[in-house]
Amino acid sequence: MEVVTTQPQTLTAEEYLSAERAAIREKKGKHEFFNGEIISISGATINHNIIAMNLYLLLGMVRKDKNISVFSSDLRIFNPINNSFCYPDVCVVQGAPQMTDNNRDILLNPLLLIEVLSESTEKYDRGDKLKIYRSIPSVREYVLIAQDTCGIESYFKTDAGEWLYSEISDAAGQFTFQSIGLQIAVSQVYEGVVFTTNTPPA
Repeated sequence: MEVVTTQPQTLTAEEYLSAERAAIREKKGKHEFFNGEIISISGATINHNIIAMNLYLLLGMVRKDKNISVFSSDLRIFNPINNSFCYPDVCVVQGAPQMTDNNRDILLNPLLLIEVLSESTEKYDRGDKLKIYRSIPSVREYVLIAQDTCGIESYFKTDAGEWLYSEISDAAGQFTFQSIGLQIAVSQVYEGVVFTTNTPPA
């Protein structure tokens, strides 16, 4: 996701969910929910889309071997601890997905959550969303991926409950999704991505 706008209004989780499902049906865009506030999300750059698709395909290739399911940014994630709802760019579940109700549009048990950073969402992804994701009981790893330069960061929760941070910016290096024991080349994540440099006018 690219543009994030917080609407200063306080709603209950039930009110948000009713309004969000209506917005989806009417194709009025997606919205996240945190601390009673609606967070509007829209748009994505070509780099963002390429990276998210690369990850979706890479993880999908090992889906059966790792006993995982891989979902795109259309699936809503629920955090029961603070009644928040988010749409990660890529989400991985190990074993059977657990949903909140028969609508099957809200996931309860993500294992691995991935966000592609952008200028408009980076503060949110590193701040409130980091808190939301790390407090979801089932989450073991949160991965942040830069889209304007080569860079992958990971927050991984150990069996002892300790969160470990790691990062890599070497395009020729290897990155490991520790939560599912999968190592991939960084170049695979950025395949097809063109980095641009903003040059000031002469």
